[in-house]
Amino acid sequence: MTPKAGIQRVILLGRPNVGKSTLFNRLVGRGVAMTDAAPHTTRDVLAGICRYGDTRFELVDAAGFLTSPEDSLYQSLRQGLDAAVASADVVVLLFDAREGLLPLDRELADYARRLDKPVIPVVNKIDSPSLESAVADFFELGFDREPLAISAANGYRCAELLAAIGAELGPPVEAEEEAEEKLCVAIVGRPNVGKSSLLNCLVGAERVVVHEVPGTTRDAVDVEISHAGRPLLFVDTAGIRRRTRAKGRLEQWSLGKSFAAIRRAAVVFLVLDGAEGPTAQDAKIAAYADDHGRGLIIFTNKTDLLAGEPEKRREELLARIRAELSFASYAPVLSGSALRGLDTGSLYEALFETERNWSGRVGTGELNRFLREAMARRKFRADGKEIRLLYAAQVQAEPPTFQLFLNVTRRPPPAFAQFLENRLREGFPLVGTPVRLSFRLRRPRGR
Repeated sequence: MTPKAGIQRVILLGRPNVGKSTLFNRLVGRGVAMTDAAPHTTRDVLAGICRYGDTRFELVDAAGFLTSPEDSLYQSLRQGLDAAVASADVVVLLFDAREGLLPLDRELADYARRLDKPVIPVVNKIDSPSLESAVADFFELGFDREPLAISAANGYRCAELLAAIGAELGPPVEAEEEAEEKLCVAIVGRPNVGKSSLLNCLVGAERVVVHEVPGTTRDAVDVEISHAGRPLLFVDTAGIRRRTRAKGRLEQWSLGKSFAAIRRAAVVFLVLDGAEGPTAQDAKIAAYADDHGRGLIIFTNKTDLLAGEPEKRREELLARIRAELSFASYAPVLSGSALRGLDTGSLYEALFETERNWSGRVGTGELNRFLREAMARRKFRADGKEIRLLYAAQVQAEPPTFQLFLNVTRRPPPAFAQFLENRLREGFPLVGTPVRLSFRLRRPRGR
């Protein structure tokens, strides 16, 4: 993780379930991180901007500290944690007053001392005066500063913690003004189709945990990078399964965050399992992105696993996607292996083209000439007479929305709207973006 220019980074470090995500949400001021009693609720690195007076810094919530991971998933979590800690300017070391000083806390303290970074020891869950005495146990860890007693849940002494962080960071660093707004891209799909692998492929680094266990990603993870001079914000999301199969509060939270990521994005990468092919759930996810007017790119992952004749299988796969996601025929379909980096070179080209088309505009004069010529080649009737175009204009971008004034008093048949959309896509750069058509009809006489 490379810190953003002009802003310093503070990381929350502690063993599992000491309240890091609760403190993160408290300091950032919104419910970004999931909180739950289950250990390892946080599995990826979450970041948010924290402001306190003149102090502004990036706060990072990462997976719980482990010294002896018992399986490969925890090993992946530890690697991500080490990378996040290496990029931090200040470490907030969090302990649990209710459980007291545990052997893992001592190992964590030794780990923190070797970092050669400012460390602020904090004892969390001081939710009543009777727990104040529990702080004394943590003095034996031997840090240069006294452990600070707080309650992330109710905000007790969190302002003092922010003041301590500000003192370690020093005078505010002027943030570099961004010349261009970040392009937000959501990476979505069913569980275990390779969304995190695709993000790591796009970013060019092991930024999020990749593991064969479905549901490894639980939060919507933001990753900011710059590509070809363009600032980008990628959002890796939890796998979207049918709500009837989503069990428990954590999975329901994950689903909500994934759908929210689609709504905040300009462009959506829908990742399919190429070896399995499109499913009804893939179609529902694509329909959600289409309904919310987002640019859409379909990436069929794991096509390196296709048996038999790969090219023939890819053609068959493309035909299935076009048939089952026919409402999103405008979406470019790319295929490859995100994990191995095969056939992924055109991802950015498709992304930037889709964003240009999604946010682009068509001149009014050009639009009217084009549509009148198209309607002259094929006649439609409504209200007992031939439909004529009186005037057309693009009234909105993101996505392109066109308003057409017609000479009829009743809504044209669906075939008319489909005909116009097809002609617009032939005449203008609209690959990757939905198109909206709005008809303004003539008032009936006597009204």
